[in-house]
Amino acid sequence: MISKKLVAVLFSALFVVIAIIYLFQLSDLLGNTLYLIAPFLAVITSLYAVRTYRLNNGHGQVMALLSAGLICWLIGETLFFLFQFVWHTSPFPSVADVFYLVAYPLIFAGLVKEILIHKVSLHDFNKLFMTLVVLLLIVLAVIVAYFGVHKAYTPGASFWSNSISIAYGLGDFFLIVPCLFVLKIALDYQGGKLYTTWILILLALMFMLTGDILFAVFRNQYDTLVFPYTLIDLAYVMSYLCFAYSFFYTAATIRELHAKLIKTN
Repeated sequence: MISKKLVAVLFSALFVVIAIIYLFQLSDLLGNTLYLIAPFLAVITSLYAVRTYRLNNGHGQVMALLSAGLICWLIGETLFFLFQFVWHTSPFPSVADVFYLVAYPLIFAGLVKEILIHKVSLHDFNKLFMTLVVLLLIVLAVIVAYFGVHKAYTPGASFWSNSISIAYGLGDFFLIVPCLFVLKIALDYQGGKLYTTWILILLALMFMLTGDILFAVFRNQYDTLVFPYTLIDLAYVMSYLCFAYSFFYTAATIRELHAKLIKTN
C-alpha cells in the first residue's frame, strides 16, 4: 500500500508545480492541462474510498454521493478546458455549467447523509463555540449572497446567463450550512483516525467557496486568461487536492484497520 505521507508529498509537489506555472505565467495551456490532474485525482481517490467502504455501508453511500459530485465537476472542468484551448471559445452559459451545478446538490446530499449518520445535533455544540461558528457562517453567507448572488447579476445579460451566475452563488450558499455540522463531525473525531478526513473535506469546501466567489466577481477577466485573475484556479486546485487526499487517507486508514484486525484474529 502506498504511504499516506508519500501521497501527501506528491500532492503538495503537484500544487507547487502548478502554482509556479501560474505565478510566472510560463504557459496557460500547460498550467490548465496540469490543473485537470487535481479533479481527476479527487475522482479516482473518491472511487477508491467508495470501494473500500462498499455501497451497503452508510459511509460508503456518503462517499459515493461526494464522488458523483466530483465526477460532475471533472466533466465540467474538462469541457471548460476544451472550450478555451481546443475550440477557442468562451460560451456562457454552456453545457459545462450544467455539470458544475449538478455537482452541488450531490455534494450537499452526501454531507447531509453523513450528518444524519453521525446524528449531529445543534444541542451538542458548546454555546461559545456555537456563537463563534454561527457568526462566521453569517459572515460567509453575507459574502456569498453579495458577491455570489447580487454581484453575479449583470444588467443587460440574458436570463439564462444571469440565472446560471446566480445559481453558483446559491449552490455555495447551501453548502455553507452543512459546513457547521462537518466541523462538528471533525471535532468529534479529534484524536481519532478520521479527524484528518473531515478537516480536509471542510478545507476543500472552503477553498471551493473562495474560488467560486472570486470567479463570480472576476468572471470576464478569468475567462479571457488575464493575469492575476487566472490565479483563481489555485483555490480550485487546492480544493480538489484536499478532497483527493481526504478520500485516499480515509480508504488507506480503513484498510490499515482491517489488516490489523485480521492479524489480531
